[in-house]
Amino acid sequence: MRKGIIIVALLMVAATLAFGTETTKITAQADTFTGVPTEVEKQQDEAYQLYKQLLESLPMASGATEEYPEYYSGAYIDANNHLVVLIKEGEETDIQNIAPLSSSNSYTVETRKYSLNELNLANQRILEFVCNYENSSQEQKALIEKTKGVSISQKDNKVYINVDGSISDDEKAILLNLVTDSNIIEFVNEAGMVAAATLQPGAYLSTPRKAGLSAGFRCQRSGRNGFVTASHGNIKDGDFIYDSSNHYNAVGKVYGTTLFGWYGDAAFVEFDQYNDMSNTVYDTPISLVGSHYPVVFPEGYTIHFRGATSGYKTGDITKSSESYLPSPGVAITDLVKVNVVAKSGDSGGITFMYINGDYIPAGCVSAATEDGSAGMLFTKITNIVDKLNVIPY
Repeated sequence: MRKGIIIVALLMVAATLAFGTETTKITAQADTFTGVPTEVEKQQDEAYQLYKQLLESLPMASGATEEYPEYYSGAYIDANNHLVVLIKEGEETDIQNIAPLSSSNSYTVETRKYSLNELNLANQRILEFVCNYENSSQEQKALIEKTKGVSISQKDNKVYINVDGSISDDEKAILLNLVTDSNIIEFVNEAGMVAAATLQPGAYLSTPRKAGLSAGFRCQRSGRNGFVTASHGNIKDGDFIYDSSNHYNAVGKVYGTTLFGWYGDAAFVEFDQYNDMSNTVYDTPISLVGSHYPVVFPEGYTIHFRGATSGYKTGDITKSSESYLPSPGVAITDLVKVNVVAKSGDSGGITFMYINGDYIPAGCVSAATEDGSAGMLFTKITNIVDKLNVIPY
C-alpha cells in the first residue's frame, strides 16, 4: 500500500468538480447520532474505496524524491459525494490506463497546473526553512515566528502559508525564493492553532499538571492494553493519567516514548489492573469496530468526533495533510483538518469514520483555534500505529 505523502506529507486538498447535475452537498453536521448510516455516508464510503484503490494502483514514480506519477495532482470527494481525480494539465490521457478507474464511471477528472509531487516539494522546502529556527539569522527568525502553519490544497493546487499579522514583501520574497515557481504559494492569515491541552473514547482525562485532555481509541502496545490520547499536555513516560481533575482515580500510566512533532501528537497510556476501555463512544450509542482503520483521508469525507469539552460533532475533511507550527522551529506534521468546532480539553479525543459498514477510529484530536472558528486538526491513526507501534482492538 502506498504511503500517504512525502517526508513532510502535506495535504490533499480539493478541486471543485461537477458530477452529473450539480447539487448542494448534503452535510452530516447534525450533533445527534441515529445509529443508521446516512445516504451521504454510504456514498462517501463507495468513493473512499475507489480512492484507496486509485492510490494503490498508481505506478511508482521514477524519481527518488517523487512519491507519485508526475501527471497526478491529487483527488477529493465532491459535493455529490463522488471521487474527483486531479491530473496535471496536458497529461489527461495517462489516467485512462489506471485500474480501477478504467472499469468505473463513478469519478470525474479535472486538470491542475502543478503535480502533487511539485506541491509536496514546495511544502517540504518551506517546512525545512521554518524548522531550522536555531540556525537562522535574526531576520529569518522574525519571519519564522510569524509563520503559523503550512498546508497543501489539492483542490486549489496551492501551498498555503499561514502567517500571524502582517508580512512585508521582502519577507514574502524570502519564502517565495525557496520554491521554483512562486505562483504555487499563497499567503493566508487565519486564526492560529493552539494545543487544546468505566473509560470510553471521548471521555474526560487529566494529567499530573491538571491539563485537560480527552480519551482516544483503545489499543495494545507491546502486549499491554491501553489507549491513546494527545501528548502535548506535557506528559511523559511514567506519568499517571486520571479520569477527573481532582486526581482521585488514575486510569493508567503513560508507557514508552510519545509522539510529538513529525507525523503527529499522541501518547500511549497503559491501563492499570482495575481499568479498561469499551469501544462505545462516550455519551453516544456509537460502537466502534477497532479491528480495522482507515489508511487514506480524502478531502470532503465526513469525520465524527467526540471531545470532553465539545461533545459529539461531525464535520468534513478540508485538508488531508496539514502541518501545525506551535512554536518557532517546531512542526507537527501530516495532521488532518476538519471543519468542525473543537476547543481546549478536546485534545486526544476520538475521531472516527464510517467505512465498509462500520464506524472505525480515524485518529486523535491534536489542535484547534481558541474559539474553534478555523476548524480542528487530528493525528492520523496510521501515523499513531506506525510511530507508537500500537494495535487498535
